[in-house]
Amino acid sequence: MVTDNKKYNRMLAALTIAISFLFAACSKETQPVLPENTPDVAFNYFLASEAMIQAYGPTRGRIYIHVDNYVDYQKILSGTAASPPTLSIGYNNTSMEYPWRRGTEVINYERYRAGDHRFFLTDVFNNVVLDTIISSTPASFNCLYLADGIAINGAEAQYKIVLLPEERSAVEGKTQVRFVHLSPDAGKISCKLKRSDGSTTDVTTLGFGEASSYVAFDSTQTTEGLFRFVLNTTDGYEIATGAPNSAGHNYVVMITGFRNTQQRQVATDKSADGALIYKTITINPGLKTELRSTY
Repeated sequence: MVTDNKKYNRMLAALTIAISFLFAACSKETQPVLPENTPDVAFNYFLASEAMIQAYGPTRGRIYIHVDNYVDYQKILSGTAASPPTLSIGYNNTSMEYPWRRGTEVINYERYRAGDHRFFLTDVFNNVVLDTIISSTPASFNCLYLADGIAINGAEAQYKIVLLPEERSAVEGKTQVRFVHLSPDAGKISCKLKRSDGSTTDVTTLGFGEASSYVAFDSTQTTEGLFRFVLNTTDGYEIATGAPNSAGHNYVVMITGFRNTQQRQVATDKSADGALIYKTITINPGLKTELRSTY
């Protein structure tokens, strides 16, 4: 009888351990898939390609970003495959980012598993124009800027993804601002804070594809209620821009467009047999800045 009790106790102990493992596994599986709790990553997409805007804006075209797996265009149109992240050109700035803000001021994010991801950027015909692998830090938030790449004048358009990890925190009582350089022909650009007395303070100097860290500013550095900045190229071109005095918020100043007139070949149509038809478009000089609220 003692032997039977020992067997029973061993069986009960084993069953208790098994149940514990089961509950642990279930608890792990039901964790919300959020970067704060798991080794997942979050991405926001923004279209900053002047070539695509010029080529496809008048017809209000759509481009896709396929993540890890390329999806056939007809399957997207027929609804037999889920639509990948989509950017609509020619409507407004919010349509050129994904996920859409849906009336909110701050950008949104799409969640993915942690690790390397392969990104396929397409034109409006779902033709792949960029195929690249991006690495990101687990449990991070990131902005992917889809920009024009460096190309010979008159050649086929090239594209570049600039990955920019984002902070999910603010500085109390201060406004944080950073800069990202997305103009392929502008060369190095210096960014300075302009004070109310006309003096300037260096903030950062960037080359194409580079971004600064966030810099915190307080209300004593504003001019007429705004943080005013002066951007200068090495050949003397100057841009005046600014950011609101909004303590507890973060902003990104995007430097986009081309410094000089450019010509690029882009697919603008398809022949009867489905072959892409390329056309040379002229992109007028238009170095500019755009402001995004990130937190």
